This record gives sequence, C-alpha cells and structure tokens, in this order.
Amino acid sequence: EFLLLARPADEQPEAVDIAQILRECVDTLEPRSEQAGVAVALECHGLLPPVAAYPFALRRALLNVIMNAIQFAPRDSEVNIVIIGHDNQVVLDTLDRGPGIPPDKREAVFEMFTTARPEGTGLGLFLAKTAIRRCGGDIRALGREGGGADIRITLPAAKTATADNK
Repeated sequence: EFLLLARPADEQPEAVDIAQILRECVDTLEPRSEQAGVAVALECHGLLPPVAAYPFALRRALLNVIMNAIQFAPRDSEVNIVIIGHDNQVVLDTLDRGPGIPPDKREAVFEMFTTARPEGTGLGLFLAKTAIRRCGGDIRALGREGGGADIRITLPAAKTATADNK
C-alpha cells in the first residue's frame, strides 16, 4: 500500500462527491465494524460542494482514518462521521470514544511508523495525511469532549463547483 501511494500516479484531480465516497468507505468497512461491535454513523450537514481530490488516494485515506477509529473504539460504541459543507470547503470529523490521543502526541500520530497498537504498522494515518495534503487539504488529530479522538479533515471545494454556486 505504501509503495502504491508513494509512487507518482497518473491519476488526475477531479471534483468528487465526498458523501458518496464516505458511504462507499463505510459499506466497505461494515464487516470489520460488525466484528468489532462498533456502529458507524454518517451525518451530512449543509450543502456539500464537490471537493477537489484524487479519488483513489482520497478513498484510501478515508478508509485508513475510519478503520483506525473502528479499531480504537470500544465494543458497543459508535464511530460518528460528521461532514459539514461550506462555500469553499468541506470539514469532515471522524469521532470515536476510544482512549483518545494525548495532546503531545497529536502531531506524531501522522508520522511514519508511529502506532499505539502492537499489531499496527504506523502507516495508516501517515498515508492518510500524505493523500489529504496532496488533495490540497489538511488533517489534524483533536480531542473529543467526553473522551475519544476526533480526526478532522478539511478539503477544498472543487473550483468549478465554487464558481457555479456564485
């Protein structure tokens, strides 16, 4: 996976429907979430403009972030994916009720080979960060009120969508 995402790709950025990609990711990970005893809920708020992204890279990034949340969420809990659209960007929060990420580790979780799980490779969030930044976005680890983690992704709206909406 690392070699696939690290190589220069012939994939071109395009306007993509972030809600559709997220639904596909949640469906793909449904067997894992069921096995872990974790529900995954997707909430969309506001008008969601298409985002400018490399579709394959964005899909892999979102799969890594959601899978990470499922792995850290306690059994019988819920991972919430909340998307809020704005005129020029989309903000996506992946929220879990796991142990959370200490403030002094929130940047380090995106470094290569950094993991809190014995069976982890430390590549998932690193690759997600690489893909999100390649799309012109940002990814940050935050705390969640009441405990848990919030992985916040901000992606720019596709320029054609922004021009059409004005």
